[in-house]
Amino acid sequence: PGACVLDVGCGYGATGVQLGEEFGYEVEGVTLSGSQKARAVSGARVIVGDWLAGVGESDSMDGVIAIESLEHMTDMEMAVGHLARVLRPGGRTVLACWVRVENPTWLERVLWLDPIRQAGQLWGQGSEERLLGVLRRAGFTQIDRADLSSQVASTWWRCARRAVGLARSRPGVYRRLGWKESLKLGLATVRIVSAYQLGLLRYVVVAGVR
Repeated sequence: PGACVLDVGCGYGATGVQLGEEFGYEVEGVTLSGSQKARAVSGARVIVGDWLAGVGESDSMDGVIAIESLEHMTDMEMAVGHLARVLRPGGRTVLACWVRVENPTWLERVLWLDPIRQAGQLWGQGSEERLLGVLRRAGFTQIDRADLSSQVASTWWRCARRAVGLARSRPGVYRRLGWKESLKLGLATVRIVSAYQLGLLRYVVVAGVR
């Protein structure tokens, strides 16, 4: 209790609020989006900033978390380097990341991974092996990991079913977005579902100590 934790790519800050309520952590979130800050959940502490620009004071945090945010960043080495920079010696990072298969075939890249990357703006996404290597080069030790792919994959089935239900109950949502863009999102969801089934995408939680 009282530990200072930074949530990188915090969205609306709900995770920080939950960690504060359950464990007594003092959590501050960072997001690129002013709209997310304006709509942050009650009790959330959220600042707007670009993580790659060096947000956060050096040696100031007991913990840093990043949930599905590092894969959106264009420079993974720099992003993880900043994780190490803001942590105090002995501080811990916990990352939840989508990762790609290590050596995809040309067909796997063209039909699944590259379209998913583009649709989700996953510019920094790589394999688990690459992620672990980046952490080691940044000086993290005691690295541990867990594969939660089987639990997470079902989320995308739910997304697909809800999208179909929304098309029936509130078609105006798709008209505002545009049918072309809506179709792209739908195809991306189908690709994600099948990529998990084929083992081309996995979801891992990785922890390390500075």
